[in-house]
Amino acid sequence: LILQFRRALKRNEKLQSIASVSFIAHLVNQRVAHELLALEVIQILLANPTNASVEVAIEFTKQVGMLLEDVVPKGVHVVFEQFRNILQSGKKYNINKRVQYQIDELFTVRRKKFKDYPSVIPQLDLVEMDDQITHEISLDDNTLEKEEQLDIFRLDNQYKANEKIWTQIRKEILGIENDSSSDSSSGSDSSSSGYDSDDESTEEKESKKEVDGDLQVSGLQKSNTEEKGIADMTEAELVGMRRQIYLTIMSSLDFEECAHKMLKMNIPKGLEH
Repeated sequence: LILQFRRALKRNEKLQSIASVSFIAHLVNQRVAHELLALEVIQILLANPTNASVEVAIEFTKQVGMLLEDVVPKGVHVVFEQFRNILQSGKKYNINKRVQYQIDELFTVRRKKFKDYPSVIPQLDLVEMDDQITHEISLDDNTLEKEEQLDIFRLDNQYKANEKIWTQIRKEILGIENDSSSDSSSGSDSSSSGYDSDDESTEEKESKKEVDGDLQVSGLQKSNTEEKGIADMTEAELVGMRRQIYLTIMSSLDFEECAHKMLKMNIPKGLEH
């Protein structure tokens, strides 16, 4: 990664430089790389300031500023003095107005204590401070190797065994418990879902009982009125049928079940509509 940043800086490739320093910033924030590496990156970017190098330095400072303020505040002070010098001597370094506005915005971000650029978000704060291993690497280290052979895919004949080893290492680093807790949680979820299904079935049974009772009541009322030959002006039969239809709709899981139940209902003649 450092070699890639050197090559991008030498070729004046701004986008590649921003990608490299963004990665380095995350490594520094996660305490994988030492904070002195961040200060070296900023110093080399501001040594011979250009529009591109200053932009990269601004983006990098935003990402690591919160951590550097806590760890090396004097170093941050020196960095911002360099930015101030570039801002006040823009014509000397041939810095355009857009980059000068970005420097001014960077000072605003610092006054807000990098509130909008947290060093580590809670979702990624996974490793305890005592378990972190910080690597001290310098930009001037000539012993770094590219290790390009790692970019070549090689078939692992013992993939499953090695994957189990790495899974165990990941659990130890992240403090993840064994699968027993997940199994217990899944068991509780399945049991709770079973209770829910039982509750739904009992509710459906009760609604069916109410529907059957309403059918019996409406049938008795109809037989009584036919035997006595008396017209029912209270519309009790209509009210009972509406209640029956309502309970049928509410007890159905979907429209197909509802239509199937409605077809089985004995709706009296004259009330079909």
